[in-house]
Amino acid sequence: MAKKTHYKLYKRGKLWCSALIAVAILSTALIAGQQTAKADTNTASPQQVQLFDQSAPLQSPAVSPERQANNTSITGDTTNAAYLDNCQLTIDPATGQASLQASGWQVNGQSNQQPYRYAILFDNTTNSEINRQQIVAQARPDVQQVYPAVPNSANTGFNVKIPLSNDLAGHTVSLIARYSDDATGEGHHTDYWFAPFKIDGTNVASLDGIVNDQEGILTVSGWHASNLALGRKYHYIIAFYSSQGHEIARQQVVPVQRPDVAAVYPAIANAGNAGFSVQFQLSPEYSRDNIQFISRWTDDPAGNGDAVDYWFNPLAKINRGNLDSWNLSDGSVTVSGWHANDATA
Repeated sequence: MAKKTHYKLYKRGKLWCSALIAVAILSTALIAGQQTAKADTNTASPQQVQLFDQSAPLQSPAVSPERQANNTSITGDTTNAAYLDNCQLTIDPATGQASLQASGWQVNGQSNQQPYRYAILFDNTTNSEINRQQIVAQARPDVQQVYPAVPNSANTGFNVKIPLSNDLAGHTVSLIARYSDDATGEGHHTDYWFAPFKIDGTNVASLDGIVNDQEGILTVSGWHASNLALGRKYHYIIAFYSSQGHEIARQQVVPVQRPDVAAVYPAIANAGNAGFSVQFQLSPEYSRDNIQFISRWTDDPAGNGDAVDYWFNPLAKINRGNLDSWNLSDGSVTVSGWHANDATA
């Protein structure tokens, strides 16, 4: 489908002026290498996160029908204007289902002839529709003040939650607001294409801490977030003996909310629930070199199945000592100092 051009109104003194804006694509930085930067723990963020910012004034002027309308013959009022107030990724931790939550408004001069309204999510990468939801009209008296002559402009608002498919990581998608004369959303219709955005396709994680206590309990904490894990609701941490090529143990994660991670990675659906803190009982194998921890999101309750893994760097074993003093007298040597090694854990 053709790339769309949009216009917005902005206020200069007492006058409303229009300005052409370019289509904006959201993307987050790719992380180079295995080590990833930690999220700022001082930053708070809600679990729903803004995908992109349309911070210009609320109102938009009419756009010519040939730019924004498809499959319709327009006579009379050709107004077709819209604005996206909010667009967020959400995820249900119980099911792993990710959704796009979007709210805004669309005015259409043909709304009396096209009474059925839909919000459609379109995959520009595969040139196919992802999902659609019928719109229940929301009151927008603010829009009516700007478009008093457009039919039904007082009820042009929408607030929809559209389920996402699990294979969208790295894809560019568009939200479409539609008026149609058909109950299914087909037939003659008038569309407004909002600016496309990219679904983050990175796989990021951080191992925040590894602590063992006097009882031989090892606590491993950190976070792991990725849209590659959409539809995979089970989270595991696995201890792996890499030089021998076998697993030592695994623990299922009880999700830990991480608003700091969501603030740094707003385009990753599970970032807000990416935290983990699990415990392992120490055994002699943990004292050896080449022990790695793996964070895994999977669709299998046992932690196998179709999984997305993040391998943290192998643990650096510590072997330290110091000779504090020595004394040679009366034919004997007195030595004092210390020696510490992970193998004694």
